[in-house]
Amino acid sequence: MIEQLDQGIWSPGDRLPTLHQIAATFGCSAGVVREAIARLIAAGRIEIRHGLGTFVRAQGISFALPQDQRAEADIADMMELRLAVEVEMAGLAAERRSAADIAHLRHWLTMIDAAATARDGLAAVAADRSLHAAIATASANPYFERFLALLGELAVPPMAAQEGEAWSREAKALAAEHLAIVEAIARGDREAARSATRRHLRRGARARPAALFTGTLQ
Repeated sequence: MIEQLDQGIWSPGDRLPTLHQIAATFGCSAGVVREAIARLIAAGRIEIRHGLGTFVRAQGISFALPQDQRAEADIADMMELRLAVEVEMAGLAAERRSAADIAHLRHWLTMIDAAATARDGLAAVAADRSLHAAIATASANPYFERFLALLGELAVPPMAAQEGEAWSREAKALAAEHLAIVEAIARGDREAARSATRRHLRRGARARPAALFTGTLQ
């Protein structure tokens, strides 16, 4: 969808196709399209006009990131950028989170664990992105949400396909890191949330090469 917008296939003022039409075009579920639309709205790329549909917004000068760069150097640069932003974002989330935010964070932990148990790499990465987006929401600063929406897929880079024990080790490591972040936010510990996020992203910069999941891991 970002490519359609960036290439002008969907121009400012255009009404987007329906949710089911978009899903059919890209061969994905309606749920995936809903999440993509929510992120594009948060990023200011599209808007809903009640009773009329979803429309492309005119863009002024903006910070844009290429969505097709998956070289290892690009992933490393992106993780460095995320470190500069998300560490403080997690700290603010610990200070400002609501009970609803905590419940939302724990929901996405459960979804990540379920995907990992099923060895469904695509679902695991999607839930991982949603967890980070939920942390942005808990920070009560909408610009963090817009920033992550702008990064899109690069906000949580795809992992390399792994099998057997390698997959299990990585899944367990990610689960422990995510749990540490969420629990620190839940108890309102700003410094612990910042430290846990820093550890998570630094390890991620080393552990996540640019290979894409192509489906459920076997």
